[in-house]
Amino acid sequence: MSEKRGLLPIVFNVLHLNKIVDGWRCLPRWDRWFAIPFLFVFFALVGWVPELYVRKTEIPPYDQLQRTSGIIFFESGGRGGWVTKLKTQQGILAFSCWTGGRGSGCVTAPPGRSLSEWQNRPATVWWFFRPNPYSRDLFAAQIEIDGVIVKSYQDSVRGLSISKSILPVFSIFYVVLPFLYLVFRMKSCLKQKRSDAK
Repeated sequence: MSEKRGLLPIVFNVLHLNKIVDGWRCLPRWDRWFAIPFLFVFFALVGWVPELYVRKTEIPPYDQLQRTSGIIFFESGGRGGWVTKLKTQQGILAFSCWTGGRGSGCVTAPPGRSLSEWQNRPATVWWFFRPNPYSRDLFAAQIEIDGVIVKSYQDSVRGLSISKSILPVFSIFYVVLPFLYLVFRMKSCLKQKRSDAK
């Protein structure tokens, strides 16, 4: 009796494996060799890679940051939000505050106010170099405009820490979704195949 009970999980697993194989073979070649692999690669670039990249990002100690002064201005970056730029004697520096997600803007105007109030004002930016395939390479850790800190070093460190704790949740979503799509396509294909055989 115990031997039969031991065989049940094995038989169950074999049957499931056969269903998966049948479902995969049922899919059109376009789905098997292009559409589904492309979907996994796409979600990896959108979800998994950014999380690994953000997890490796560390803001240096305050006294190790670069410090540059000039005239600050903001330009539209489309979906990424407003791009913070600094006009200096050496040229124009473009900064990012990207820590995952869509936006990479550094400064948000207070309620009832506009970024235009800070446009072309004297400013100082504390920053560090961070090669970034998703945004600009200069990360602004602290920004001071007209002698007022509008983005503090502490807020930057806290924001990065929060992003690191939240991103795994989104990564799970990006892992599960392609598999759900694959299972749905295989079930639909097998169902259609059985229907055509009747």
